[in-house]
Order: sequence, then structure tokens, then C-alpha cells
Amino acid sequence: MSRRPLVCLVDPHDNGHHPMYAAIYATAFAALGGDVWLVAPGTLHRAMPSLGGAAVSVVPWDTAPILSDSGVPADEKAMRLWRSLGEVLDVNARAVKRYPDYLVHLFIDSFITELMPSSAIDAHVHCPFAGLWFKPPRPLGWTARDVAKRVVRWGRRYASLRSARWDTILLLDTTGYGHLARGGQPRIVGVPEFSVPSLPAVEPAIVKEIREHAAGRRVCSLVGSLEGRKGVRAFLRSAAVAPKDEWFFVMAGKVVWDTFDAEMRETLERLRSGTDGRVYLVDRWFDDETLNAIVAASGLLHACYERWPYSSNMLCKAAAFRVPVIVADEGYLGRKAVEYGLGFTVPEGGQMPGRFVTGFVAEVASFGARQAFLEGCSKYVADNSPDALVSTLRQDLWGSIVAAAVQRL
Repeated sequence: MSRRPLVCLVDPHDNGHHPMYAAIYATAFAALGGDVWLVAPGTLHRAMPSLGGAAVSVVPWDTAPILSDSGVPADEKAMRLWRSLGEVLDVNARAVKRYPDYLVHLFIDSFITELMPSSAIDAHVHCPFAGLWFKPPRPLGWTARDVAKRVVRWGRRYASLRSARWDTILLLDTTGYGHLARGGQPRIVGVPEFSVPSLPAVEPAIVKEIREHAAGRRVCSLVGSLEGRKGVRAFLRSAAVAPKDEWFFVMAGKVVWDTFDAEMRETLERLRSGTDGRVYLVDRWFDDETLNAIVAASGLLHACYERWPYSSNMLCKAAAFRVPVIVADEGYLGRKAVEYGLGFTVPEGGQMPGRFVTGFVAEVASFGARQAFLEGCSKYVADNSPDALVSTLRQDLWGSIVAAAVQRL
């Protein structure tokens, strides 16, 4: 080849994990030898952690008018995103006289709906792409509803997967998703989870406040976006029954209040009130380093999400700072916690409060000191890290990107 492949990263969102993922993927593709565009809101670029010197060309993309339009059906919203993305790519390509060789969607979830046709893709992008799918659809079962859906939507469910442009589906957990590829197309590639493992140079004020409120008790924390599906109900019920001289509970992150029902709100308010409150809530977004410091100051990390079969980088954070987790058996979190020996499991979130009996605090402390736990943390971090991502992309995706670039010469 006479030039480096041009990889275009695409993300319509700017909060939560999105800046971190954009930074790590941009750095990875630059390390592999690609020129990198990032098509995303300018707010995402400003929130990204350091790129470590990697050269990335930022192409601003204002997605707020599309994403914030609540009156538009999901299919139409996804098609608008494809149309808008195509326009941005065409304009920028004309300006620099170069079109991307390959797109990598860092959140394909926003671009795909069950009944969206493949024409919505093919009409607007002119190169192959891979899509990182955080919440891919589970296979249909054989309930009456699923059978009816099979019949009524025969041949139309996820027809967009048949787009000639869709080269690869990137999944954080490939278990149970073979149904997404028919005859091996698109390819399914498993990519590792990861998180930024750095800590701030100076201990944040929030950590000092947590230590003061905990007053020697062991901290069980729930961090990141605070949504109902993250097991908030089980977390609060655990705080209500745990021996208050042994445990202190911390919720640190942006609260999505419309996912809290009346019972959850009432319980949270009751547990926060008074000078002897059991729950400490800080309702705001935190940068990765501060969030890491909160995890590192914890004795147990809550990741007991409700009916959540998908992955979470909370395991990366817990393993990096040698903090045991408590999770439900279901899905990725339960499998990985057992496989790597990262903490405690319960059959489902409703049974989590039953673990917080007298003596559990000593059990958690003993578990966290075991050599098997420490070795499991080291192995999980090695298998789920930015370095592991580079290795996976080199082995499983870079060849497709180079081949696409050669075809465009």
C-alpha cells in the first residue's frame, strides 16, 4: 500500500463510557498504523481522556437534534442518524479529498432497530464497517409471543444485518449470539472490555468525604450511571438490612431519576436522612480517575444488575483495584465473576440483601486477601485491557481494514 488505511470512528453520544471508548479505540487504531477520524459531537472529544500522542482528526457531528426528538419512532431516528452521518462523511471527504476506507461504529445500538431495512445503510455510507453492539438482540424463544413474532416478521427482523456494507459485528460477549450471522456474514468478533485504570495524583475530596461518613465501616459502592436496571432496588434493600456498624453504602454517579419508582425514591430518602444515614449519594457525572478512586476506596463493588445479560466494565474497575464484586448469576457478569474468582454471586438481585448478615464483612475482607482472588484480578485485567484490544483488533479486524483500503486505491 502507498498510504495508511483511514479508519473512521463513529459515536453519536458524548457521556458515560463513550469518551473513554472513543479515546481507547482511537489510540488502538493509530497504534496499528491507521489514520483516524472521529466523527462525534464536539462535547465527546472534549471529554475524552488523553490520547497519548495519537493523531486523530475530529469531525464534529451535531447529533443532539436527532437523539433528543422524543416524538420520532426508533426506526426513523436510526435512519436519520445514517442519513446525517452520510452527509457529514461526504462533506468532509470532499474537503480533504479522501473517503474513509472503513467505519467502526462505537455504539451501533443507536443505528440499528429490529425492522430497519438494509437500504437505510447502503444509501448513505460507501465503505465497509464494523459495529460495536453493547446490547445485541437475544435469540427468539418459543413462547406464543416469540412464535407470533417469527411468523409476522419473517424475513424482516434485523434485515439491516444483510447490508453488504456490514463486515463485522463486534461483541463484548459472544456467548449465545451466533444467530446474528447467517452463513458467517457479518462476521462476529469478540472484543475485550476495558477501562481507564489511572487514579488522580491527589485523593479527590469526594473520597475523603466517603471515608469520614463511613467512619471505619466497610464501603459497598454503586458507581457510574445510577439507573434502576443496575440493581438499585437490591442495593437499597441491602443498605436497609445490613449491620449498620459494619457497612456503609455509597451511590456515586448521575442518577437517572425516571428509572426510580416511588418505592425506590422513598427508600433512598429514608436511608439518606438524619445524622446516622446508611447511604451516601452524590448525583453527578465523575471523570474516570475520580470514579476509580471511589472504587479503590471501597470494600465491595455492587454490580448486581437486574436481568442484565450484557457486559459491564465495572469488572475491569473492580479487578484493577482488587475490590471484590457482588453480582447476579445471570449473563456475562455472573460467568466472569465465577470464571476469574472476582467476588460473590447470588441467584438474582432480590436475594442480595440476604448476604448482608453479621459476619459478611469479615468474609468479604478475607476473600479480598486471598491469593486466588488477587491472581484472578490480574488475569482479568490482562485479558480485558487496552493492550488486549490492540491485539484483538490486529488479529481479527485489521486484515479486513487493510483489504478495504487496497480496494480503494
